Amino acid sequence: MNHRSALSALFSVMVALVAMAWAPMAQAQAQADDFPKRPIRLLLGFPPGGGSDLVARLIAQPLGERLGQPVVVDNKPGAGGAIAADMAAKATADGYTIILLPSGHSSVAALKRNLPFHPVRDFAWISTLTTYPLALSVTPKSSIK
Repeated sequence: MNHRSALSALFSVMVALVAMAWAPMAQAQAQADDFPKRPIRLLLGFPPGGGSDLVARLIAQPLGERLGQPVVVDNKPGAGGAIAADMAAKATADGYTIILLPSGHSSVAALKRNLPFHPVRDFAWISTLTTYPLALSVTPKSSIK
């Protein structure tokens, strides 16, 4: 094999590798352009009627209008939100299942040793929706100042 043939073969291999690498990206882009094709499920680890439920319902309708598909709030209360979090962690990573997590979600691993999910690695943060001021207070008669 001469020098020119070797370069030609190397170039052919490089073009094939670039095409193979580009094909999945092109397919993913085509799928992203069609997203969403069906309703989005918004998991919530708390019962209807609470503050988190109110936030979920306030964002679900405008988000659905913007996406062109309904966003359905699915309350799965229990275990401090861990039931819904486990469902979200095990859902197909296709964007059709999202979850509204409380601010303490990432610290739950320190409190519960046997979680069926990792509270940080198994989730991809999208956005902060709300912030709440918190205050700690005691009676003036307390020795805590």
